[in-house]
Amino acid sequence: MDELFLEEDARDLVQEGKGRVHSCSKKDLDGRTYYIERENNRVATISTQAVDQIELLGTLISPKCIDEFAKAHNGYQVVDGFIFPSVNLVLTVSQDQEEFSEVLLYADYLKDDYERECVDPCIRKIEANNTICVVPYESINGFVFGDTEYAFQERTGLLVENYIRKNIIKTDSALLSFYDGTLGQVNIKLRHDTEIKIRGTLLQARDIVQFLRNSEQVIERGFFYVFPKLGISIDRDIEQIVGFDKRIAVYWENIHRPITSW
Repeated sequence: MDELFLEEDARDLVQEGKGRVHSCSKKDLDGRTYYIERENNRVATISTQAVDQIELLGTLISPKCIDEFAKAHNGYQVVDGFIFPSVNLVLTVSQDQEEFSEVLLYADYLKDDYERECVDPCIRKIEANNTICVVPYESINGFVFGDTEYAFQERTGLLVENYIRKNIIKTDSALLSFYDGTLGQVNIKLRHDTEIKIRGTLLQARDIVQFLRNSEQVIERGFFYVFPKLGISIDRDIEQIVGFDKRIAVYWENIHRPITSW
């Protein structure tokens, strides 16, 4: 992919954080569009979408055989695909398993961020609720956006792990992400008996997507349905709900930005 570093198109989006500048741009090459993400002028990720098959480690593979291939070549299954740490590669599989919805390469300096999910066995316990209450852009399941790492640690006794772009807490049922010291996103696992309450409506998790698609603005983003007015995303398999604050909303709404890039 060396060609992607040459004659790159003008930047489509620039987003600034505390001490950080992110830019996303694209390059058309041989009939395919590649998305290039930079952080403080360093190339962070290169990705492309809707790929039928790729050559990996000398083998031509498709989504149909990726599970078996990963087991034989030190790949790990993650939330919506597979990661291969030896080549800094993330493959996201489409819901129908007919294509790779995204193929992403990440820089060496991001290895901890991408790979800790598959190599870190340390999972903490925190009480899970059968009913998840959502207050758009304010809280989800009792986790309040904007809450500081220090305040959260004082209440729960859980320690925050340091990543390059964010700090996180992993539990057996949730993943909390802190940006610039405050809570910005919460990923929560859904069980078959989970209920979700939002704007006075209480529904089983399995029914919530169809209800919201009929009543709310929705953005289809790879494996997720994004509901920007509610500050949540739900995966197509109804296995997790993600709540986020307005800082993170701009990333979810930008369908060309890799989900793994914040």
